[in-house]
Amino acid sequence: YRYFFNGQESDNEVYGEGALHAFEFRMHDTRIGRFWSVDPLAGKFPWWSTYQFAGLMPTWYGELEGLEPDCNGSYNGQGAHAPILDENNNPLPNTENQAWIWNNGIWNKAEVAVVYETMKSVFTRANPRYLKNVEIAINLQGSSFGLDSYESICHFLSQVGHESSGFTKVEESFNYSVDGLVSTFGKYFYVGTPVKGKKDAALYGRTKDQSAKEEEIANIVYGNRMDNGAKEGYLYRGRGLLQLTGKSAYRGFTEYINATFANNTDDFVKSPELVKTDQYMVLSAMWFFKKHVVDKIDVNDASVREVTKIINGGYNGLKDRESKYEQLKSVLK
Repeated sequence: YRYFFNGQESDNEVYGEGALHAFEFRMHDTRIGRFWSVDPLAGKFPWWSTYQFAGLMPTWYGELEGLEPDCNGSYNGQGAHAPILDENNNPLPNTENQAWIWNNGIWNKAEVAVVYETMKSVFTRANPRYLKNVEIAINLQGSSFGLDSYESICHFLSQVGHESSGFTKVEESFNYSVDGLVSTFGKYFYVGTPVKGKKDAALYGRTKDQSAKEEEIANIVYGNRMDNGAKEGYLYRGRGLLQLTGKSAYRGFTEYINATFANNTDDFVKSPELVKTDQYMVLSAMWFFKKHVVDKIDVNDASVREVTKIINGGYNGLKDRESKYEQLKSVLK
C-alpha cells in the first residue's frame, strides 16, 4: 500500500518499510520521530518547534502541510468562531461571531470559545506557544473538563494565568531572596531572631554572595507532605500551567491519563518532567481544575475569591486573579 500515517506517501526503497514518509515540503523519519528539515511555513507558526509533528500530540491530532495540528481534518488551530450555515452552506445573517467547541467528533455551538489573539490581549507577556496550546486544548477538549461556559473559562484562564506568571512559566522556581523566602514561606523560615521549628532564611535565600539553595528550599517546604518523602519536594515541585504539585497529584494525573487514553503508559511519578511538556501542560491544568473546582462547587456561580482559595489554599495574588477575571469577561464576549 502506497500511503501510510496521516495519509502521506511512504518511501520504502532506501531506508526500509515504513521508515520514511514524504510530505509535500519535507520528509518525516519514523526512526528518530521527527522531520529532517525545517518546514518553509515555519515563519507563520512561531509557537511550534520547526521539527515537531502534529503539535507533539500525534495520538490526538494529525497534521496539515504546515506546522499546525489538525483534528480529524476539521480544526486547524486558528480559533473557533464561524457563522451558522443554512442547508445550502450560506452563512446566516448576524451569526458571524458564533463560538464553537469541538467535542466528541463534531462541532458544538458554545457560549464562548478561546482564541489566541483574545488571550494575548490580556496576558501580553505570554509565551505564544503556551497560549496556542491553551486555545487548542480548550476548544477541542475543554467541555470534557467542565470548561464549556463563559464563567468557567474566565475562572480557569484567570487562575492558570496567575499561577503561570502570565503564561510565561511551566515550572516552579525557588530562586527566592532572603526576604522573599520569608514573605512567601514564613511558616518554614525566619530572618533575624531565631524561631523554634523554622530555618534561617539567610542560609538558603539568594544574596549578593550566594545563590538560592532551590532544591533544599523545596524539600523543606514540600517534604513529608502530599505523599512526598523528606527529599522529594523538589522532584515533585509545581509543573504545568496550573503548577501541579506533590507526588499524590502526579500519581492522580497518571491514573487519569492511563485510564482515559488507550495505550498511554506515561507515568508522571517516574517522569515528572513530562507534566511541563506541550502535550500535558494544559491537560494537567484542566484535570486539576475539574477535580478540585468543577466537581466541588458551582463554578458558574462562584467568586474569584472562592476559586482562589481552592487553587491556592489561601488568597495569594487574589487582586491579580480578580483583575484578569474581569478583563477576560470583557474580551471573551
